[in-house]
Amino acid sequence: MEEGITTVSATTYTPSTIIEGHRDCYEQLYRRSIGEDNPISDRLIPRLQQGGVSVTVYSVGGDSIAHSNSRERPFLATAENIMELKALAGRSSIITTAADLDRIAGSDTPGFVMHLEGGKPFEGSMGAAETLVELGVRSVQPTWNLRNELGDGVREADTDGGLTRFGRDVVALLQRNGVVIDLAHASEATFWDVLKHAPQRPVIVSHCNARTVYDHPRNLTDQQITAIAEQGGTVGVHALPTFVKGEGSTVSDVIAHVRHMVDLVGVEGVALGLDFVKSDGPRPAREPLFHDPLAPPPETTGLGEIDELANLTAEMLSSGFTEAEVDQIYGQNTLRILRQTLPSGEEAKA
Repeated sequence: MEEGITTVSATTYTPSTIIEGHRDCYEQLYRRSIGEDNPISDRLIPRLQQGGVSVTVYSVGGDSIAHSNSRERPFLATAENIMELKALAGRSSIITTAADLDRIAGSDTPGFVMHLEGGKPFEGSMGAAETLVELGVRSVQPTWNLRNELGDGVREADTDGGLTRFGRDVVALLQRNGVVIDLAHASEATFWDVLKHAPQRPVIVSHCNARTVYDHPRNLTDQQITAIAEQGGTVGVHALPTFVKGEGSTVSDVIAHVRHMVDLVGVEGVALGLDFVKSDGPRPAREPLFHDPLAPPPETTGLGEIDELANLTAEMLSSGFTEAEVDQIYGQNTLRILRQTLPSGEEAKA
């Protein structure tokens, strides 16, 4: 057995609620493009069930080329992706209110919180932003890696550009309508601007690690992690080796990020992001990623997909985390933020 790997059979403990903080719709789009009828029910849902996942935050659109099916029509592509997800997963699986969380908790099928990984689908229009919220989007990253109409992504950090005026208006709209604001991929200037202009509800960083543990521009400084926690939010640990330790990353290396953040801000400030790419399918060659889109997807040994989550669980317990702490990190912290942020069932009807 390689160092840092624990077998799935090493523990029989199952966390009470597992929320996968970030997953993209790339597998859905790719598998549909090659003729598969329902990759959500045939591939994704069984994998989530094997990992014990109750809820996944699912990116149905964003700034990447792949999110828009390689077209320059991000709003249209996102609307199509939303309607296809509802058809493939079933509308009852879509979570738009706090009441839906209770309903999904009693179901054998995972629920989906629809997310945007970047604000390009708004196309500079408040009407488009309002429409996507009406269609059920409940989590939004203002930016991805590059600049868009809302502000600067992490690859634009040397410009010191933060939110645009349109970006500030969108942040206010999201806060009013019970949409989680997610600062993954934001430049530092955008990060601090959003915290300044989003005082009403917790802000999160869904899939990111600690720069003190591994110095990468996508990872957060201790000051940023602390600011998120002080505002009531969480940072979701990332499983991609690009942001863990580079080539050769193991489960133990992922836990090093968890341990640092817990020691820094407490267990209440940490969640699961993970952002697995193993099942995504091919990505466009010109996609501005931090890893080669034409190479095989990078994987952390022993934690390449959600169905290997038990490896992380066993290693967390053996490294000194209690079951109660694992419960918080795996789902309870994110559940708290969703309950604080999403509209109630009655608010949604109104």
